[in-house]
Amino acid sequence: MKLFQIACAVAEHDRHSPTMTLLIDKLSSMKREELSELRFSQVPGDVVADVFAAKMKRREMRRKKWCCLL
Repeated sequence: MKLFQIACAVAEHDRHSPTMTLLIDKLSSMKREELSELRFSQVPGDVVADVFAAKMKRREMRRKKWCCLL
């Protein structure tokens, strides 16, 4: 997947750039099945942690949004 390859390249050169933040956000919006197919062993651990932390935060925000509608 191109997005994942770009994230790997950006993580090597400028880990804390706004571009990396956008890439992490895009990756975190992917389904678990899609994420499980990616080779996270090629990415620094902090990037992997950020992707899954963003995924959990996104899920929590959806849960709160749904709760408010009830």
